[in-house]
Amino acid sequence: MNPDEEIPSYIYVPACTFSADTINQGTRIQKISDVWVFKGNDFLGAFPIGAKIPVLAEGNTEIKMRAGIKNYGIGDLRAIYPITQFYDVNVDLKRGEVVNMTPDFSYFSGITFIKLESFSSPGTFLTQSLSSDTMLVSYTGPEAMPGQGACAYVHLDSTYQVFEALSGFPHPYVQGAITYLEINYKSNVDIAIAVSNGINDVRTVCRLKASATWNKMYAPLTEALNAPSTLSNFFFVIHAVAANNNADIYFDNIKIIKQ
Repeated sequence: MNPDEEIPSYIYVPACTFSADTINQGTRIQKISDVWVFKGNDFLGAFPIGAKIPVLAEGNTEIKMRAGIKNYGIGDLRAIYPITQFYDVNVDLKRGEVVNMTPDFSYFSGITFIKLESFSSPGTFLTQSLSSDTMLVSYTGPEAMPGQGACAYVHLDSTYQVFEALSGFPHPYVQGAITYLEINYKSNVDIAIAVSNGINDVRTVCRLKASATWNKMYAPLTEALNAPSTLSNFFFVIHAVAANNNADIYFDNIKIIKQ
């Protein structure tokens, strides 16, 4: 009637790392918030980085993990980052004991980096729109991301209140492809992200909330690119307004990635 409860083994994930070809895949800096854990093919759950994970197994056990993110930076929209692959290892588990693991994640092979922009080389794929009364400049001062070289900087005030930039050339898109934006930013005003056909079809993707420190945002573009009809060629748009207030906006490491 009351069987003995099994004593679990434990896995502790204090942190994770990320491997990337920085020339062809951009920065390794990620903001992985969770690990989605499998024992073989059995899903055990999603756990925040720093959690102690119970596993009802002992001895040599296959453990697989997927990188977890917050879509749009929202805690209630936690998801597997679908363009990254499994971390797969065999672990010797002992009941009642804890094994430390630091998974190393990476992108799937064969994915397409539609655009990489680190702002560390002359020029940028972004072009000031006709709606913008200011433009971005290259910045290497103390507010730039440590170790990342130059970033983009925009200043807004009561005279120059609107910043908007978009891709200088359209990006090709295939209907249904999983597509993500990665962007690092720091700003004292919200920043809007959109996709557009470059004429009159502008589809808002998300709003980056003001952040006093450097933050990383993951935004799935798939839905915006597919509805109401597919944008076979699209422009990336970034937009900010500061009515009668000074605003300082920094952003870096833009990636648009298609699986």
